[in-house]
Amino acid sequence: MPYGTYDPIDLIARVERRIGGDTVTALVSMLGRLGTLDLDETDARGTQARKVLVMGASRVSVDKLRSITRKAGFDQDWFEYRLDYEKLDRRSIGCLRNSSYSAVIVGPMHHSVEGRGDASSAIQRMKNHPESYPPVIEARDSNGLKITNNSFKEALKELDELFAA
Repeated sequence: MPYGTYDPIDLIARVERRIGGDTVTALVSMLGRLGTLDLDETDARGTQARKVLVMGASRVSVDKLRSITRKAGFDQDWFEYRLDYEKLDRRSIGCLRNSSYSAVIVGPMHHSVEGRGDASSAIQRMKNHPESYPPVIEARDSNGLKITNNSFKEALKELDELFAA
């Protein structure tokens, strides 16, 4: 066993007690995304460690997006939706830094969101720092960023490839 005499889940629980759960969760998430830690796709509690944020203005309702993900074979519990364009303007992308998200599917959002630093947009900030942010999948149609039925289906295909890798 590569983790010594401890089961990986037990080891994480022991470290959480010593240095704090938030720090360990961020570290485990980052190592998992970088591919340097294999916990058989489970988190510290032994459950499936997939969490996908869908953010950006959408032309499609959340119910329809859920239907598309279900038809594509994804677990509905993996997805969280933040589709209000106006609220995204004030929402910091800092909460995505070292987060437990496995990926972020993005649509249109304001370029000047809080936390973008010197990058031209929040999306570019996340792409420029893959060591700190989850992988970004852009929902695009022929005119650019747009969450539509088809662009979301295409984004889910990319997500499936990401998870298969």
